[in-house]
Amino acid sequence: MALRSKTDYNDTYNYGGCILPKKSFFALLGHYKAYLITTISLFICIISFQNCTPDVALEDGSEENTSLSDETPFAFDVSIDHFALMTCQKAGLNHAKKDGQFTYKWGAYQNGMASTGLAGLKLSDDFKNRYQHAVPAKLFTVLEESEKNKNLEITSGLYTAGEYNTRKGDNKTSVYRNHHNSLQVNSYRMDLSLNRNKTLAYFPGAPMATGLNRSIEGVMFRRTLANESVMVGAYKDEFTATVNHDRLANYPVAIGFGHASELAKSEAKPLISKDGGYTNNTAVGRSYLPIFTGVRSTHLRYLGSVRESNLDGNSSFSSWGCPAQLRLKIVQREDIEAGEDRQRRASFCKPSLVTASALAANDSKGRALRSIANILDLSIWEVGLDMNNSANNCIVRRSNFGLDTCYTKNNPYVNSQGKFESTDVIRVDYSNNQSICGSSNPIRNEPYISGGPNRKTFYTCPHYVSICVKYK
Repeated sequence: MALRSKTDYNDTYNYGGCILPKKSFFALLGHYKAYLITTISLFICIISFQNCTPDVALEDGSEENTSLSDETPFAFDVSIDHFALMTCQKAGLNHAKKDGQFTYKWGAYQNGMASTGLAGLKLSDDFKNRYQHAVPAKLFTVLEESEKNKNLEITSGLYTAGEYNTRKGDNKTSVYRNHHNSLQVNSYRMDLSLNRNKTLAYFPGAPMATGLNRSIEGVMFRRTLANESVMVGAYKDEFTATVNHDRLANYPVAIGFGHASELAKSEAKPLISKDGGYTNNTAVGRSYLPIFTGVRSTHLRYLGSVRESNLDGNSSFSSWGCPAQLRLKIVQREDIEAGEDRQRRASFCKPSLVTASALAANDSKGRALRSIANILDLSIWEVGLDMNNSANNCIVRRSNFGLDTCYTKNNPYVNSQGKFESTDVIRVDYSNNQSICGSSNPIRNEPYISGGPNRKTFYTCPHYVSICVKYK
């Protein structure tokens, strides 16, 4: 049965009229009922114990003093198990249209090709050591009464070590933007009290957290902009120029915490430290540094690896991989449907709607599809996954979503004199060797259609979605 529509961007898919949760279907189906029953029991226990329920309404910070006199250890730790890059040249800022594009996307899903149980939100070691013998109701009471641990949200951005008071691009003209719902830590406190040694990820539709977002994921957008000083000397497209000019290889994506009132003040999004204050030097959380690569070093196109670190300076013993099965060319539908050489170049891309049975399969392809479904909106994208030859893997925008904006009709390049030029005719070299990527001049004089006149034709390399997963 084909995936027909997506009823909610974050929570559910509609498979032939049957509403299924997007990620928990794979990660939590086996034990979600047990969590819910136990959670309700604890809720009743807490009410009878001290008539205390989670205060999830406080977001104005009226009782958030961020008091450093609060001796309760910082209670939370967060990590992810999927990190993705999309290199579309115009993948930025206009996320309200939900056109399926992004620059970075990260999340804790505990499924797919990632090892389960490694990522998500958990109680910190310091907190567990302090209250190692406490019953769940006591743990919940401590979290409720600790000012530094109340009304927290998970946030992310490009940060550098020792500069955790502000993220890159915090001014009004910035082209960098993070987009995720307020990821309230409060909505996990009860589950964490019951499961102190577990890492919790995705719980959609939990009745005791009505209205709260409980998906640990985020998206970053960057509208690429050609930089002449970077591009002079060899043909480099906008995405590669952006990586070089903005030194993205030196700016990790940091994921940490902040009080809701502090995060709402500006785009700076300071990260909280263990003592509950906000300083440049230290923060609680993790950083993820993307390592870019491609067929040619002058044309960066996908992720080669991800380096995870702790923001407190301690070493991280995590292991990440970027498997070839999760590296997908973005192919224009017109290049598949058209005749002539364009069709031949894209002929190995065999996209189709992803079915519910394919997603549920317990084999290598099923696991790969689940990782892809974590990152991509499958109501927008069709997927072609060739497990025998990963070079043929691709995604194609569904026909009812209009033209693919990954490939524009005004793509600038630098000619041999170091001057910007552009052309109205763009073709994509989908071939596995992508020879045009090594050329200093991407312009060729050739007929646009068979038998037609020669025209000045600009070639570019394909864009990709690449997904890295955490193994340990």
